[in-house]
Amino acid sequence: MNIKKVVAVILGAIMLFVVSYMVFGSGETIKHNYTFVGASDHWEASYNVNGQEKFYEIDNIGQYDGEYEDQFILTFKGTDKELADIKEFHYKYQSPVSSSYSSMTFEEPHTNKVFSSGGFHQGSAIPRENYVIEVVVKWDGNKEIFEMKVEE
Repeated sequence: MNIKKVVAVILGAIMLFVVSYMVFGSGETIKHNYTFVGASDHWEASYNVNGQEKFYEIDNIGQYDGEYEDQFILTFKGTDKELADIKEFHYKYQSPVSSSYSSMTFEEPHTNKVFSSGGFHQGSAIPRENYVIEVVVKWDGNKEIFEMKVEE
């Protein structure tokens, strides 16, 4: 192995780290970790947000980087028989900065009372803990709407 190449790679990595720290190391970082909860007659939901955002400047121009993971969990509160009878099912949740929609059709009786979605989001606005998130659930001609708020 060529020692000059190894030294060059190490020096390059150190320089990259130093430059990254100088550009992104200063500024304000805000961490977010909270859970919204809500319920209706047949459904209860939770929505967890965990992430951070960073505010900094490059050439006196304000910059923003945000990233978060979220997980939405919707649980059916009815009986197993009522759940097994569901053929069409749709749910949507919406905050002022994001929304998600899911639609399912069941050919066979469904047995799992928990439905979930979520993922990792980078470069987008983070839902704030003072938001109210609306949930709409539709199944076989039924519809329930409820709100989720951060639990105290």
